[in-house]
Amino acid sequence: MAEILAAGEELGVNNPYIYLNYANKDQDVLDRYGAANKAYMAKISAKYDPNGVFQKLVPGGWEIANSAGSGI
Repeated sequence: MAEILAAGEELGVNNPYIYLNYANKDQDVLDRYGAANKAYMAKISAKYDPNGVFQKLVPGGWEIANSAGSGI
């Protein structure tokens, strides 16, 4: 992955977006949505899932609570 990113950087064609199905579990996919969108997702999550059921009890995926700077 590092080689691919370096090649993209060298060619000037890097794009920070990571398609969810191609992402590594260690990558912060939600961070690529931008700060405003992450804040909106956190707000909606807090409104409709105040107990954090989908953030704590659903395995797999990229939980908003685990995304850097989510505020949850």
